[in-house]
Amino acid sequence: MNVRTTLNRRYFLTSLILMTVLRPVRTLSAPPNAVQVIMLEEIGCRFCAKWDADIGRIYDSTPEGRFAPLVRVKRGAPELANLTKAATYTPTFIVMSGAREAGRITGYPGESYFWEELQEILTPLGFTTPADEDLSSTGTKP
Repeated sequence: MNVRTTLNRRYFLTSLILMTVLRPVRTLSAPPNAVQVIMLEEIGCRFCAKWDADIGRIYDSTPEGRFAPLVRVKRGAPELANLTKAATYTPTFIVMSGAREAGRITGYPGESYFWEELQEILTPLGFTTPADEDLSSTGTKP
């Protein structure tokens, strides 16, 4: 076994332990009209790790995160059996409004793309950005 293999295994095991201990997984049970984002992830997914590094640590504190809390689910989880369309790639972000899928983002090509796509899905569900709220109260852009 070479040094690189040993380091990769250590990194993998450390990441697995930290993911399990530091991030409790919420259940998919939610009130009938609740909006939530289900993140389909897989251990070792480099795009999932990139999303975590860019967005994961701040998501819950953003307006989007407060409007649509994140639920992390591993690929192949039984909770995904009721989806109309199978989710194959990781990460996949499935926006649920109650029991209905409102939209999804497949993959993670970058931070700006993710936020734009998520806002496009959330807006018809009643999400407004702080800029939208300012516009509606003053009639002009801030």
